Amino acid sequence: MCRTIYLTVPRDVDEARVNAGMRRFLSDWAVPIGTVGIGRYQNDLLLSVENPQGCQCSTWLGSVSAPDEPNQAAVDRSVAKLRGRGWSEARIRRWLDEKEKSRSKEERIFYGRVGGGTPVADPWQLLLDQLLVNEGIDHVGLLLGWNEPLPLDQEDIPLADVTPELLFSMREDTLYVFRSGVL
Repeated sequence: MCRTIYLTVPRDVDEARVNAGMRRFLSDWAVPIGTVGIGRYQNDLLLSVENPQGCQCSTWLGSVSAPDEPNQAAVDRSVAKLRGRGWSEARIRRWLDEKEKSRSKEERIFYGRVGGGTPVADPWQLLLDQLLVNEGIDHVGLLLGWNEPLPLDQEDIPLADVTPELLFSMREDTLYVFRSGVL
């Protein structure tokens, strides 16, 4: 199975306008494959984003999930179990310190990728800006999936709110609809 990126635009948009932007900012192109078929944007044109490598498995879109917030209740239960096993307070403290170091490493990796502005997010932001602002397209959707487009959820996002962090943390099977104006 290959990861696929789908792009959606209003049905009346000429795909040549979309492909001009894609060739300008990415080495990809869009191929029409039907309509979204679900929800408020069900009549939008659904395009599969293609590239010379044949799949999008290496895309950074949706590749990083934010570290989970520590659940204090779960930590308290774990500490109680360790005490029940006879662990000393010093040993429990070392275990908690190691757990925090691990969490800090995950956060550094996440925020290093999204905060460092890797060059991969910028073309997608530039493409969205090109299509929404310069081309005047009302809205553009992005959907990540595995071979079959299956939008289970939908999020409407103003273009001003698009950040590398948002693009890197996109969820699969969620249609992200970007608009240039206020929602």
